[in-house]
Formats: sequence, C-alpha cells, structure tokens
Amino acid sequence: QNGKGGTPPQYAASEIIRLQFSKFLHDDEWHSEVTKIHDEANKDRMFDTLDPFADRMEELESIPHRVMFINQLKKIVNPTPHTRVCFVTVTSADLVGVRRELLPWIQYHTEIGVERFYLFYDGSDTKALEVLHSIDVVKVIPIRVPLVGETLQHQLERWSKRHRQWGHRPGNYELMVKQTFAITLAIQLAREENVDWIMHIDPDELFVAESESSYSIVDVLGRQHPYVSSVRFMNNEATPEYEMIQNRFDEVSLFRVHKNFLTPGANLQRAKARLGDNRSYLNLYVNGKSAARVDAPGLRQVGPHMFRGDASQRWVTPDNLRGEWRDIISNTSVVLHYAYCQESDIIAKAERSCPPEYKMAAVAGDRNKTKDCFVLDFDQDAYHVAATGDPEAVREFFLSRMVMQQGAALRCAVSDQKGFCLVEDIEEYKSTLLRYGLLKRYHFPRHVLRSQERSIRAMMSPSTSSGSV
Repeated sequence: QNGKGGTPPQYAASEIIRLQFSKFLHDDEWHSEVTKIHDEANKDRMFDTLDPFADRMEELESIPHRVMFINQLKKIVNPTPHTRVCFVTVTSADLVGVRRELLPWIQYHTEIGVERFYLFYDGSDTKALEVLHSIDVVKVIPIRVPLVGETLQHQLERWSKRHRQWGHRPGNYELMVKQTFAITLAIQLAREENVDWIMHIDPDELFVAESESSYSIVDVLGRQHPYVSSVRFMNNEATPEYEMIQNRFDEVSLFRVHKNFLTPGANLQRAKARLGDNRSYLNLYVNGKSAARVDAPGLRQVGPHMFRGDASQRWVTPDNLRGEWRDIISNTSVVLHYAYCQESDIIAKAERSCPPEYKMAAVAGDRNKTKDCFVLDFDQDAYHVAATGDPEAVREFFLSRMVMQQGAALRCAVSDQKGFCLVEDIEEYKSTLLRYGLLKRYHFPRHVLRSQERSIRAMMSPSTSSGSV
C-alpha cells in the first residue's frame, strides 16, 4: 500500500482472477448456491466465538456504568493544553441504538482525543435523550418534534426550503439537509467553545490515526502546518467475514481500501474483486470526510463530507500565492466505514430511508420512483430487497454482496458465458487482495474497545464483571 509493504512494481494483471474457482454459475442459479455454501461455512460458527472481553451488547443495565466510564475518561485524556477537536453527527438512535452504537463510538473517539461531540438528535426516545444528556463530552440538540424547540424547528424548516439541491426530496436527501443544518450550527457552537478543529462523522464510522508515534487525532491535526485549512481523510469500507456479527466494531477487521491508497496496478484490478452484483469495489461513498479549522475565515460546510472557507493570507504558500482554500489529503489516517455489517442493518436502514408510500413502488420494482430517496445505488438495492419483507431475500443479499467467506462469488466469463465464479479457497483469495493492498486489516479499534470493556466491567458489581455483560 502506498508503495510500501513489499508491493511488487509490476502488478500481474490477471493474478486475482487466475485464482482457482470451484464452480461457474449462471445468473439464475448463483444466489441459491452461494447461500448453500455460506450455510456450510457457518457451521463452524454455531457456537459463540466472540472474545470473552468483547462487549456483547446484549443488555441495557450497564448503560450507567458506561456513561460513568466516559465521564471519567474525559478527565484522563488531554489533561494539558492541546489542540481541541469536535465531532458533529445526526442520529435517531433509540435506547438500544445508544447502547449498541453511540456509546462505543463516543468511548472510542474520546480515547483518541475527541473532546466534544455535537449530537443533533432526530429521534423521539426520551430515555435515549436522557442518557445522552448525562455524558459530559456530549452536547445534545434535538431536531425532531416534539423534542425540538420552536425556534430551532423554524430554522430547520427554513433551511430545508432554501436548499435548492436536496430540500424538496425525501430519504437520504432529507438526511443530508439535516446534516448540513447540523454542521452549520455546530461550527457556531465550536467557535463559542474555542474548539480548534471540526469534523462530521457518522456513528457507523471510526477514525483511525495511523502514525509511528501516535494514534491520537489530536496529534494528527495538531501537527498540521498553519497554512493547512482542512484535511480530508479517505474512507475504507468494512467487509464482514462471516454472517452472525454481534459487535461490528470488535468483529470486523477487514476493509476494502480506497483507491487513494492503491498503486496504479492494483487500482486497475478493483472491478475484478467486486462481490456478487456490486457495481463498484466500494459500495458506498468514496469522497472521505474532512476536518477543518474552526477559526478559518468564512468556514462553511459543502455537504456532509467537506468544508470550504474564504481565501486568506493564512493559507499562502509558494504554490498557493492567492491563499485559496485547499484540502490536503491524508495518506495515512483513515475513516473506517462499518456500513451493512449485519443483516439487520439492511432492514434498519430501509425503515428510515424512504417514506412509507415508497414501499409499494419498491415491491413493484419501480426504481425510477424509489430513486427519489437515494444517492447511492447500493442503498437503493438494499431498500428494494428489504421492502419485500422476505428474510431469506435479505439474507441472500447480505451474504452475496457483503460477506467475504467461503462461497463468495465474483462476476466472470467462461467460454463466452457471463455469470459468477465461486472462489475455491477464500483464505488464499483474501491473502492475495491483502498482499496487493486491495484489502487491509485494522485491529486498533478492537484493542481500544476491549481494553475499555475490561475497565467498565471492573466498575460494575463483582457478579456482573465476572460474567458476560
């Protein structure tokens, strides 16, 4: 990756596809065959294989201890003057969602130095809201009726009406309107609280700061030259290796790598390494997430991914004499995107993606209608499958397009017939993709969260800490 790690200068163009395949399948037969092979592979996981020190996320009783842990962690991290970093996000999580997604997300990012979280709450669960309000590093701003204040509600309504590109569209477009509204308000809040850097990041994403000396986001942003106004971090996409995932942040360590990190030869092979019917190597967004200096003149969001600001003498360099706003792209630190790591993610995302009236269009296969809700084809595909209400169809979709285990299938052609080839040895296949940088493993989030889990269990009663959480 990035020319390191023994990547050969000449990439063998057909190496990935020259791996032996166990079977060729025509389009009309591959779904059932893939599911059958996955079932066989999953026999080895009939028993619980989650590490004893991993968070099983099976209960709600530990929530007060987890909040207490975060509040204590805040006092330990960044004890001396430092670069102050904040995250902003929009969430509709209920109490279970807070337990399973938001608390681990906040724990992890507090550990690596994020000091403030602006959570714009688009849900209606008052118990979830109560928990979030009790976390010292979190400032909660409700934006959904009836929890939202009247003034803020009118501001959001006016914002949506003025938004030419997305304001009149439902689904993902409506979410992006709320995200841009939230980022704009968060910039104001960050300035009031003297925060140095701001970044929009979703609860299914983790920031990993990779360097020889530190995994701290404070160090990554604090060492930027004064003329750097914004840093963009590209996203790598999670690849589950088996079906029954309980804790995505702990169990998923394999990621499809963004083209920014690939050698030119490896980049040419991405299309050959797509699972199932996927249209691209990364299924979701590819433009990364940016962090920007809060005190930059004229700082403003340009969507959920990037910022812009005014030209300034602060940004002047020999190759930028006008001091124009420019992103730099990090070649080391990344955003890990844990989207669709569980079958339940397909259902959950579908339920909040489109208004109810679009479900019948999806069942009828009317993609022109449902396109009103979606920016990305993969999200639309997932919605159409979920709309059928058929658990087996959802499972087939998840296994064939997300899971890289025995039974994985790739588009191929044999004797001028187009179809799918099943990978004969999935471990050899993964090793090849890892060797050429198309895949990469990240263990750091798991190590951080397991270490935190030990501390949380130690805070709990002896009877609880000696058993499962």
